[in-house]
Amino acid sequence: MIPMVARIDRRTRLIEQRLSGVLLHVSSLPGPFGIGDLGSCAYEFVDFLCASGQSLWSVLPLNAVLERPDFCPYSPISAFATNSLLISPEKLLARGFLQPADLEQYPSLPDEAVDFPKVIIAKAKLLRRAFERFRLKADETEKAAFRRFCDSKTWLPGYAAFVTKGHLNGKVYWSEWGSGEDVIRADFSNELDKQVISFGQFVFFEQWKCLKNYANSKGIYIAGDIPYNVAFESCDLWENPQLFEVDPITGKTRLEAGAPPDEFVPKGQGWGNPTYAWSVHQQDGFKWWRARIAENGALYDAIRLDHFRGFESSWAIPAGSKGSTDGYFVRGPGKAFFEAISESSGEMFVEDLGFITDEVHALRESLGLPGMSVLQLAFNGQKNHPYLPYKCLPSTVIYTETHDLKPMAGWFRDLPPNLREEVEKYLGVPVTERNVHWEFIRLALSSVARWALIPVQDLLGLGNEARMNLTGVLSPENWRWRLTSVKSLDSVSEQLLDLTQVYGRLPLWR
Repeated sequence: MIPMVARIDRRTRLIEQRLSGVLLHVSSLPGPFGIGDLGSCAYEFVDFLCASGQSLWSVLPLNAVLERPDFCPYSPISAFATNSLLISPEKLLARGFLQPADLEQYPSLPDEAVDFPKVIIAKAKLLRRAFERFRLKADETEKAAFRRFCDSKTWLPGYAAFVTKGHLNGKVYWSEWGSGEDVIRADFSNELDKQVISFGQFVFFEQWKCLKNYANSKGIYIAGDIPYNVAFESCDLWENPQLFEVDPITGKTRLEAGAPPDEFVPKGQGWGNPTYAWSVHQQDGFKWWRARIAENGALYDAIRLDHFRGFESSWAIPAGSKGSTDGYFVRGPGKAFFEAISESSGEMFVEDLGFITDEVHALRESLGLPGMSVLQLAFNGQKNHPYLPYKCLPSTVIYTETHDLKPMAGWFRDLPPNLREEVEKYLGVPVTERNVHWEFIRLALSSVARWALIPVQDLLGLGNEARMNLTGVLSPENWRWRLTSVKSLDSVSEQLLDLTQVYGRLPLWR
């Protein structure tokens, strides 16, 4: 049983309190619909966090994903829209917008991995059925709530139009779409498609609000990600090409985003995303970014801003280059950006991994923003690595590893003997694949970092089969992994609670 402690004091910023939590993307939750969602398993996971003495649930981006091999949420189709694939059919059934027969006809999909193409087809059918029933049976209060939602989201009409047009044009990129009646059928079916898309956003926000309220009532706070980039095929580029380094006539990129060679990817990375025309953003006071931060930030109690180094300077690769090594750094907006978004950002920490210069460190420190330390990366043979616990600052969020890395058990199995010896020497105990995850969890929780976040794979001691993402690779294996059962976490709940209490990270319960 968790001992009662002081009531949480929200006069102290959440990011400044000594807390711990678990990293798990919503899509990785178990459930019967082929992908994790905002239904009963999400509430069970909140209960697990509560019972285990945790106070944070770290989720990865909830943005709408692009239909491409990896369905990566860090390269979204919209900087504003949410991922309607995460809507819970169970909750639509409970609201009366689906019938039991609708769920009985749902195809049987894998439990251990997301089959995105099949999920997309199956969920789209359910959402359309739900909207048809909503139109016929929703009471006036529900319909008024839908209208208010649509009126309040200034980005929604453009997003709904973009997705509809995209479906009508198949796989053709938007700059090659035709115009007028050749492309868009000005009939009821087209308007209905846009309404279904808007309804999906409405349902997601309603279901997410209920889940977040439940989590907060249990003393669990949500830390969410805001991606740095948007996809080349995104709604944002279609609506606002002037905000990106693209040819205004052809829509083709002049410069593509990526990363130079670093310890993650020695050959560097080319992401295919358009880079930002920062001078244009600065002219209107970063209006698009302020709206983006406010919209996404409202979903969470704290946000993790992706690719912080890009705001100091970003790696730009000329279009048509043979590889990312042809790129060069382009100056970012720096402190002016953060001053502009200060009223929209709320509680924030930043992802500052990879090739980080003194200038990037200086910018983060001048802003007083917590950065990240990743314990797995500290054991690479480099002496005095900055991610070692004794180098850690209190204003840091510490991880055992991240979604881009191997789970700890798989990582240790693949280590050469000299690095295994380095790990054992540091920890002072014999280390094997069976206990390495708990030794690193202990190391993270015992550190002076105010926040410690543990990927769920490490709680269960899973291997490389549970890796979420292979960095810099457009792989159909990325973003597929799922937890098979929330109940499987019961076996580690007491141990996690004990360590959390020992190292002073028990949540501040109401």
